[in-house]
Amino acid sequence: MRLSLGYALMLFCGSTQIASATDPVVAPETDSAIRIEAAQMTPQPQPDTGSADAAPLAAETGAVKEKQNVTEKAADDEPKSAIEEVFVTAQKRSESVMKTPIAVTAISGDDLAAGGITDTGSLKFVSPGLTYDEFGGYQFYYIRGVGADFVAPGTNSSVAIYQDGIFMPLAPTGGQTLFDVQRVEVLNGPQGTLYGRNTTAGAINIITKRPSMDALSYKVAAGLGNYDSRNLAAYVTGPLAENLAGSVAFSYDEQSPYIKNKAPGADGVDDESTGNVRGKLLYRLGEGAEAELAGWYVKSDNQQNGAFKQFQPDSTGVALGGTQNYARHDIYNDVPFDWGARQAGGDLKVKMPFTGFDLVSLTGYQDVSTPITIDYDATEAPVAFFVSETVTRAASQELQFVSNGDGPLQWVGGLYAYYNYSAFDHLSVPAGTTPPITFDQPQQHIDDASRSNAYAAYAQASYKFGAEQNWRLTLGSRYSLEKARLDKATITVDGAGQVAELPGGAHKNWTDFSPKISLDYSTDNSLTYFTISRGFKAGSYNLPSPGDTHPVDPEKLTAFELGYKLSFADGRARLEAALYDYDYRDLQVATITDQTAPTQLDNAKKAAVRGVEINLVAKPLASLQINTGFSYMFEHEYKDFEDGVAFIDNGAGNTPTPRDFSGNTLAHSPKWSGNVGISYSRSLPMGDVQVSTNVYHSGHYFFDSSNDARATQDSYTVLNARAVWAHIANRWSVALWGNNLTNEKYYSQQLLNALGMFGQYAPPMTLGVTLGYELD
Repeated sequence: MRLSLGYALMLFCGSTQIASATDPVVAPETDSAIRIEAAQMTPQPQPDTGSADAAPLAAETGAVKEKQNVTEKAADDEPKSAIEEVFVTAQKRSESVMKTPIAVTAISGDDLAAGGITDTGSLKFVSPGLTYDEFGGYQFYYIRGVGADFVAPGTNSSVAIYQDGIFMPLAPTGGQTLFDVQRVEVLNGPQGTLYGRNTTAGAINIITKRPSMDALSYKVAAGLGNYDSRNLAAYVTGPLAENLAGSVAFSYDEQSPYIKNKAPGADGVDDESTGNVRGKLLYRLGEGAEAELAGWYVKSDNQQNGAFKQFQPDSTGVALGGTQNYARHDIYNDVPFDWGARQAGGDLKVKMPFTGFDLVSLTGYQDVSTPITIDYDATEAPVAFFVSETVTRAASQELQFVSNGDGPLQWVGGLYAYYNYSAFDHLSVPAGTTPPITFDQPQQHIDDASRSNAYAAYAQASYKFGAEQNWRLTLGSRYSLEKARLDKATITVDGAGQVAELPGGAHKNWTDFSPKISLDYSTDNSLTYFTISRGFKAGSYNLPSPGDTHPVDPEKLTAFELGYKLSFADGRARLEAALYDYDYRDLQVATITDQTAPTQLDNAKKAAVRGVEINLVAKPLASLQINTGFSYMFEHEYKDFEDGVAFIDNGAGNTPTPRDFSGNTLAHSPKWSGNVGISYSRSLPMGDVQVSTNVYHSGHYFFDSSNDARATQDSYTVLNARAVWAHIANRWSVALWGNNLTNEKYYSQQLLNALGMFGQYAPPMTLGVTLGYELD
């Protein structure tokens, strides 16, 4: 995991400080702050300055004020060893994580920094059950063995990414750096009622910092590391006028490549760079009413994402004179490789309080373009390559109705509309299929697009009952209508003009009813719950195969979950455990039929997933916190998958061959994984010192549904660590960090196709130092 500039900024933006054992942090940013500590990495209490999603836009109730007053009083007392209470918005309202009947991992911005969590892909190091792989610049997320092993325009991930309440349709948007984040919540299991689209596996909620109505404050940080990494970050926030506040966050990081192209006469790998900027305006309209406008832009150029090595000794490229080697970060590519992303978006959130409920409007827009060039045989032999420019534009509108009373009945309802345009704006491959193939020969260009519209209405209500109202029954449902349409495709060849036009107009509608029922029982320090829920992932068309007018059907998952949460040892320890059982239907899986066909999606009929997750947080000393997470799957296999395609070694590549994959293990799903995080802080005469470390271990898993032994990830362990010194006045700070300190050798992805098996190793050990300054 490489350093990103988000890592540096998270140390200094907002209200982030290094807390000592005798100097708790007090939230400086807003008078309605809710103190949180995400109980994942650091021992000190952390402030929540409010999120940008629906719940923090709701009116501040007396109960929230009472929690705030209790917290502020505790800040004046001697520090306790008890773990601070964690508040999340997983159910569209602020509530204690220990009273939320969902398996959720909440991580504050400070905890992200302490654990070296620089982007959403790094969340696997602190969230049990979450697996992450990357291929060609796209991100692949899996929760409890459920995920998508292929992402392209028009397709959907099974793990939905939400940023400030707005659904992010394409994986690169979810993989942007976490550079101005208040907290992240990872919700395990289907969230079909309140989140709707594409949440068969779960959801990742990114909540960015809100502008401060208090005095002007700013943070700045700069860092250096090995591989010539250079980082700069800044965050400024404060009032602009009466009832108006603003903030601007900026980050930029650049790094020399650790991948080297050894092909004679071929281009080398350029430096990679990522720049982020986000601006926000917060306006208080009146008593309990407010509006928040945000805009953001991300530009990323990373040739390493498209630089692949060939792992199969008898691949097609090697048979035709190419080189195959096992050197970790050496490649032999004859095609200029590239990957980039340009992402822009904005959102508007408006909250209006009414008697008994708050009305919240969420409006979002995104525009994403991703140019990619890949040497498809991953050797210097002129065999195969493709070039593509993908475009995605999405707009959404949601109206939420959130109850704001304190009675036993709490409810949320809403209406949702979503539009998506996705296209291959020139998917180019060589016009010929017989080597030698050169990059400057005539190419075949495919242009096609799909459009989708989604509409939904949802409602969820919880009612407390019993003599002491310890019992709570939750009922929810969501009705979804999905419409997909395939536009016409054109095929042109350099020098020959248009050679084909495939008629468009193919369309398909799907409807879905996703119910949820949950019963929980709580005491002062525990919660036991049982939930039955359903998740739904939309169907789509295969844009990489423009002649295919048959859509991929939606996938559906029914989940049974038994959970238990306990606070014990006078609040110095917390246990969270969940036992789950999934019935998975019509999984969308990736297939490749021959050497000229790109990857596309198909449906596997049935799968079953059963497992357990355990989180334990302990604070034996006021300055020491230990966090452990563990995930184990009893079963994770395809029950009915007769139409799989395996790749059989033929001595000069692979032959696509139909196979029955029933009984195979789900791809990208380790049987067990876990992490241990330790954080220790100390107050010294010259400042505060904090040392934190995190160890992550993943068991063996397959990259392919065929369970081919060639495309496997052996078990591996990653160690990250960080040490910070902050001046006693909390102005200057210095952080030393290291990721993958044991230089563990593991893969970021492998892919079997007719030409062989290519992929990449994950980044090596990275080290660096970050210097920061802040003014509140």
